[in-house]
Amino acid sequence: MNIQLDWLSIYIAIIGTIISALLAYLSYSLNRQSQRASMQRSIEDVYDKMVKYREEHPEVMKLCHRWNNDSFDAIYRQLSDDEVQWVNYYNYVELVSGFLNAVLYGRKIKLLDQLAYEGHYKPLVKLLVTENYPYFLSVLDYPYLSLFIKEFIRDLKDEGWDFTEKHKRLMGSVSQAKLQTQAKTRNRQKQY
Repeated sequence: MNIQLDWLSIYIAIIGTIISALLAYLSYSLNRQSQRASMQRSIEDVYDKMVKYREEHPEVMKLCHRWNNDSFDAIYRQLSDDEVQWVNYYNYVELVSGFLNAVLYGRKIKLLDQLAYEGHYKPLVKLLVTENYPYFLSVLDYPYLSLFIKEFIRDLKDEGWDFTEKHKRLMGSVSQAKLQTQAKTRNRQKQY
């Protein structure tokens, strides 16, 4: 009888250990899902702020290709409206950087699904870095830019992505599209 009680105790201990392990795994999985959802909301919140700011200050889109090292001086001087607009652009690029950091950090700590990152976030991050590359280039060698963004830029360059050329082409295609739209508008006006 004593042997049966020993086996029963061993059996109960093993079952208890298995149940504890399953509960720990379930708890870990639920916690990880909660972290992923929280990261997703955080990224969406930063993105929404960035888009809202861009909507309120559309001039930032035309300034992205005009940034140069003298733009920093204008930010701190603010002697004219032209210089004040650089403050608006700098605020925008800080929001962009916040979005980029949230996405790249989420990927680094594996809280972003690989498919979502490759299919949605990476192309968007590439676009935003390329669009604002003159700014990022001006701070690339300084400690002001996050390691996440520096690594992203370095990795894409290693893959053959030429930010300077892509930026010029992007700005050129924007200018071309604007010219084509203006031409279409003039043609429509002539028809009436």
